[in-house]
Amino acid sequence: MAVCTSVLRSVAEILPDPALAELQVHSFNWSPPIDPPRLFIDHGSFADASFWAYVAPRLGSSDTIVVSSTACVRVAERFFMGEGPLIQNVLYSVDTDLFHPSADRPALRATLGRELSIPTEGPWLLVAAAFVRRKNHHLALLFLKEILETNSGARLLVVGATPDRPTSRAYRATVEALAVSLGVESTFWGRSPIIGWPP
Repeated sequence: MAVCTSVLRSVAEILPDPALAELQVHSFNWSPPIDPPRLFIDHGSFADASFWAYVAPRLGSSDTIVVSSTACVRVAERFFMGEGPLIQNVLYSVDTDLFHPSADRPALRATLGRELSIPTEGPWLLVAAAFVRRKNHHLALLFLKEILETNSGARLLVVGATPDRPTSRAYRATVEALAVSLGVESTFWGRSPIIGWPP
């Protein structure tokens, strides 16, 4: 979002009153006035049933939605059936100076293992997502359960904050309860939890 904001600010004048603008750009607000034309930057709403039930019917053919995958385009084609907004697939950029493989992965793995108090042997499965229902953390647990049948050294690491809203807190509690019912135990690391299963 920082990159998107920077690019938009470099090519467009930002006005204090949307009524004076030629285009509205929104990321989290799906219900601004219809005029002027609206550009929405999607953050995974297409995977949320409530989007299709409550938001999609309010979108017009003059709206444009920027998505980051061809899967979103295919979903939109099926649901809007040519009557909805323009769906534009734009691959989001990645800062490769910041995000890149470690030069010494074994050393990094050993450090993380010590900090998390989990064995460094065996595969680590990673879920990097906030605790919201559409991210399907519970499926990762079920997937891990199957892997453990043939590889007892597997671990699941979940990295992601829990948004401060009742639905997210409830979903996290559900995932933790599932972990208990599967006979696994969770540990937490810092403000962003890393849950390691099994102990």
